[in-house]
Amino acid sequence: MKMLFLPLLFWILILSTTEVIGDFAPQSRMSIVGGQDAYLGKWPWMAFVQVKTFSRTFQCGGSLLNDRWVLTAAHCLKKPFLEICNSLVVLGGHKLDVCNEHQQTRSIRRVILHEGYTNTNQGSDIALVELDSPVSTSKFISPVTLADSSDRFNETSECWATGWGNIGTQEPLQWPHTLQEVRLPIIDNQHCQKMYNSKYTIQPGMMCAGFKDGRKDTCQGDSGGPLVCKRGNRWVQAGVVSFGKGCAQPFSPGVYTRVSSYKAWITEHIQL
Repeated sequence: MKMLFLPLLFWILILSTTEVIGDFAPQSRMSIVGGQDAYLGKWPWMAFVQVKTFSRTFQCGGSLLNDRWVLTAAHCLKKPFLEICNSLVVLGGHKLDVCNEHQQTRSIRRVILHEGYTNTNQGSDIALVELDSPVSTSKFISPVTLADSSDRFNETSECWATGWGNIGTQEPLQWPHTLQEVRLPIIDNQHCQKMYNSKYTIQPGMMCAGFKDGRKDTCQGDSGGPLVCKRGNRWVQAGVVSFGKGCAQPFSPGVYTRVSSYKAWITEHIQL
C-alpha cells in the first residue's frame, strides 16, 4: 500500500498550471461561490482529481465509492491525448497546499465513461475512475452512499456541494486552497427548465440546485464533485457537478447528473 505526501512546491506547480474546464458552452463547473471553509474530515469521500493531457492540466472533483473507485463527471475525462498514467487522485485532502497526515494520493489505472455521453447538456455526464491501488479508509477517507431511485429531495432538503475551484468568475481560490462547502436548495426540473427557457433541456437524468437570484453556486474546478443530501441522519450523494451558465448568475442554477438515474450503471461496473 502506498501513500504519497505532496510537497508545497508540487501543489503550487499543479494549481498554477491547472486550466479551467469551461472553454465551451454550457460551462462545466469547477468551484464554490458564496461558500465557506469546510473543516478537515467533514466530507471524507471528497476527491481531488487532476487530469493531464499532452499539453494541459485539468482540475476536477470526485467522490470515493469504495477503496478503489471514484465517481466523477465524464467531461472531466473525455479529453484528447489523455495521459492516464500521469493523472492522479487525492483522497483526504483539505488544504491542498498543506499536506496532512490523512492524505493519500493514487495514480489512475483506468477510466470508464458512460457510453451515452457526448457533451454535458446532452446528459450522461458521469464516469468512473479506478485507482492504481486501494486507499486505506478511516474517518477522514470513507466512501459515500449513493442515492436510490426512491429518494426524493426538494427545496427543504439539506444539500451541500464541495470543491476546490474558483470562488467567482475568473476568481481562483487562494492559498492554502482550503476545501469549500456551500448549502444549496434543490430546484425541481420543471422550474429549472423554466429558468433556462429553451437554452438547455433539463433531462430526467439531471437535477438542479441553487438560488433563483444566484448568490451561491458551484463554479469553474468543481466539475465531477458531489452534491450530497441528508437522508434521515445519513448523507447520500444525489448529484455530480456537471454544468451551468456562468457562476451564481440569476435564473441559472447549477445542473447536476442525477446519481439515482445511473446507480444501476455504476453497479454494473463496480461492486459497491
